[in-house]
Amino acid sequence: MLIAVSGALGGLALPATVLVAAAGAGRLLQHFVHTSAAASSSASKPRNGLPKRYSNLEELEADAQPLLTPQAYGYYAGGSDNEWTLVENKAALGRYRLLPRVLVDVSSVDMSTTLLGQRLASPILFAPMAQQRLCHPDGELAMARAAASTGLPYILSTMATSSIQEVAEAVAQAPAGGWPSDPTLWFQIYVLKRRDVTEVMIREVERLGYKALIVTVDAPRLGHREADEKNKYSLPPHLSMKNLELITKAAATTEGVATEGSKFGRHFSDLFDQRLTWEFLPWLKKASKLPVLLKGILSPDDARKAVELGADGIIISNHGGRQLNYSPAAVDMLPAIAEAVQGRVPLLVDGGITRGTDVIKCLALGASAVLVGRPLLWALTLGGQKGVEEAMDLLHYELELSMALLGCSSVDQITRDFVIQPPGYPLDRGDDGSQPPEQPPAATPPPAATPPLTDPAAMVVYGGRLPPARRLIVSGLTASAIALGGNLFGVTSWLLGLDGGRLAESSRLDVLVPVGGFRRCLDAQNGFTFVYPARWLADQTLYRRYAERIERQAALDPPSLARERTRRAAAPEPAAAYGPAGSTGEENISVVVAPIRDGFTLQRMGSPEEAAQRFLDTTVAPEGSGRTARLLGAGSRRDANGQLYYWQEFTVQSDAFNRHNLSVYSARNGLLYTLNAQCPQERWAADEAGFRRAAESFTILNSGVATAGFPDRL
Repeated sequence: MLIAVSGALGGLALPATVLVAAAGAGRLLQHFVHTSAAASSSASKPRNGLPKRYSNLEELEADAQPLLTPQAYGYYAGGSDNEWTLVENKAALGRYRLLPRVLVDVSSVDMSTTLLGQRLASPILFAPMAQQRLCHPDGELAMARAAASTGLPYILSTMATSSIQEVAEAVAQAPAGGWPSDPTLWFQIYVLKRRDVTEVMIREVERLGYKALIVTVDAPRLGHREADEKNKYSLPPHLSMKNLELITKAAATTEGVATEGSKFGRHFSDLFDQRLTWEFLPWLKKASKLPVLLKGILSPDDARKAVELGADGIIISNHGGRQLNYSPAAVDMLPAIAEAVQGRVPLLVDGGITRGTDVIKCLALGASAVLVGRPLLWALTLGGQKGVEEAMDLLHYELELSMALLGCSSVDQITRDFVIQPPGYPLDRGDDGSQPPEQPPAATPPPAATPPLTDPAAMVVYGGRLPPARRLIVSGLTASAIALGGNLFGVTSWLLGLDGGRLAESSRLDVLVPVGGFRRCLDAQNGFTFVYPARWLADQTLYRRYAERIERQAALDPPSLARERTRRAAAPEPAAAYGPAGSTGEENISVVVAPIRDGFTLQRMGSPEEAAQRFLDTTVAPEGSGRTARLLGAGSRRDANGQLYYWQEFTVQSDAFNRHNLSVYSARNGLLYTLNAQCPQERWAADEAGFRRAAESFTILNSGVATAGFPDRL
């Protein structure tokens, strides 16, 4: 995780104790003192620094746009199709909340970090961006020098308008800027159809001291960038993509490309390898000793495969919203990928990052560093190298201040504990890319309807009282004594034992909704859902016990001492349980939600097969128990949000019974969610389809995370 800041902002003095990642008192933040230039100024008359005082990086774009041609601005700023993903990148960051800790010594805040073995000033890298001489005559040279002066890595694009050697020479001549490490250059690779030319580029970057290779893997073709198509974007005649001159001079320009739309887009598709597969990674690892990072990964499965094939790092990215539209924001996939990778390689993330708090959110969710792109292009347009340095100073100032307010004096202290994930991921824009219409003021809500007796907990909260238990039974509102066999001979107890043996806690069952031949259990408070056979009934003992507790809490009368003494002792008890009428408890589906220790993940139990077999050997049928168990299958799956689930199927026998069991479990936000299904072996043929449907449908909802830290014991 990387970031540093130094000096004073305008008239705002920073504390002398603020560490700018050991750059110390090297450079003051002297920006924001420039006088405004006329709007008619052009990039052909580059400024030396930003033209005025800016409050944040988001203000730069509006002033940079008039200095660019419509073609250049459209190329830099545009996204694909209706730009939903482009907008979503920023919107997603805004949905996460930061949870500060107080009374922490933040008199010294150190933003430095180590990445791939090199100490950096902060966890911010300069993202690879093509054709930077469109906005400033010095282009990549100025940007690379600014990165070197701030102690941060600069990533040169294959599509740069400066060559690999020109950038290396520019950085070598740049002043150190007070940061002790050597300037860090990385190189981003688009894999050419001519693999031999790609190899020549790799040899060149190795010779010139570049530190890492970034392979962009999300662009077999360019996305449908409508601004480029409308503008018929092509590279101006006085510029060329210098690194492509290794093919031919003509390959480095878009002259002669025949198309009615974007010449650059057509040229890209002609040059780059659309057949690229995973075999490229082992080839590259053999061809170069440099660390290799894959950029453009969003799937946890792809991240896991990349690590298995030898990737040294992963950059979670949707290409700035310029490739597949409606792909998720990178920050939303970061937690799932962090869980998949388990710290084996560093994770970097980009997309919409403009604030110091954006950086903190990414670090807290599992990133080692972030990449910043477009805001630095706007700074380069407005003020060249010095403008970029001033923009970075502003971002560093925000980061340092936000770390102090958060209660973190170093980057490695920023953990998941400081961020609150959003309860859901609502779309911020309609299918046509427009903002949703403003909703009219809500009318006075009608009086709440009386809850049905089938939801006794809601009845008590509404203000009524429970009917007598005899009436519940006679009216058919209860199942026949489902015995809550959801512990599966200790499956839940065994899993809960991983947290030190704390007792299970859960919240109320919420809603039962019929769905075809099944009904859906939707518990929005605990945050899970699954379907079960429609003919099955909920265990009203469970419902009633919960409702009675609510009634006791709401009552003004003191509780009966006798009743309190005889009340059922707390135990790992389901939040939901269902079975057929007349069941003795041998045949049921149930869910338990309970707290687990901090930092627990399913992967720490080993593979699904290892976890299942250990459970059978130690809990279901330990030596001397008189029971035998046989594992029939185990595996894992992920839901649409990347949440990981383990499942296991087994039989257990004794002199008294022969049962068939299927369970699914997952961990999230300090809670363990377990769905258990069991029946006598002779009933398996009848129950199998329903059990598998329930297991496959079991999903942890985003709605549960907001209350997950406050489980309520039944």
